[in-house]
Amino acid sequence: MSRAFRRGWVVAITFDDHAEDSDEPVSCILYGRVTKVHRRYVVVESWANPDPDAADDDIKQFTILKSTITHWDRLVPQGGTQ
Repeated sequence: MSRAFRRGWVVAITFDDHAEDSDEPVSCILYGRVTKVHRRYVVVESWANPDPDAADDDIKQFTILKSTITHWDRLVPQGGTQ
């Protein structure tokens, strides 16, 4: 990817995932906040408390290999910046 992910951005990531009993991968979309960026992968939380100091046991983290990403966009609230 020519663009770089940044920690804290809210993104939509389309990526190819493995598929059992299929001869091709499954295209999936993940929406969430970037929490870690590594040269090989990006970690996204799909559920996050808006208060960074609040404990939240509902957080779901997904680690996506950058090599599987086919498209991604930064999501920005309408009429504002993030």
